[in-house]
Amino acid sequence: AWAAQLLRRWPHGVAVLEAVRALAWQLQDPVLLGQAGSDFGPAALLWQGRQRWLLGDQPAAEELLRRCLADGSIPLAVQYQALQTLVGQVLPQQVEKLLAAFPQFLRVSPDWAWSMGRHYLAAGAWAQGWPLYEQRYLSSDRAQILPPGFPLRGLGQLQPGALVGRHVLIYGEQGIGDMLMFG
Repeated sequence: AWAAQLLRRWPHGVAVLEAVRALAWQLQDPVLLGQAGSDFGPAALLWQGRQRWLLGDQPAAEELLRRCLADGSIPLAVQYQALQTLVGQVLPQQVEKLLAAFPQFLRVSPDWAWSMGRHYLAAGAWAQGWPLYEQRYLSSDRAQILPPGFPLRGLGQLQPGALVGRHVLIYGEQGIGDMLMFG
């Protein structure tokens, strides 16, 4: 009801529509997504594809999202959202091939490369995933991983014997549960 009121009050407010669309996607609510409209703007194919997923029409959704990825006039950030949506819906054995088809996203930002690295790792593509996952040190979330001012130098792989006679600071970058489980 509140979303319908927002849309009645600002029916052409792009920011309002995008906020309601994003919320509908997070809530997995196809009705709300339909109320926000999915048939205009550069993100139309993305939202139409997402709505198809929510309605259970996977073949149509995949076709719309792939069209979004192929359309050079669509902003790269919208295409990246389409790729993220597809990656979340395809079988794990299809993820590696899907990500490999869009290397342009690796060069846009460390955040995107880090995210794609996580997808590769989840699919078991270790060789492709680990180098991308290391982009986390350059990402906008760096402060959650390393303390402020912590230098990036020296974070490479250790060679055998490199620590003989040296002091080591071990810093846990994951949550307490991961540290307890893997410690």
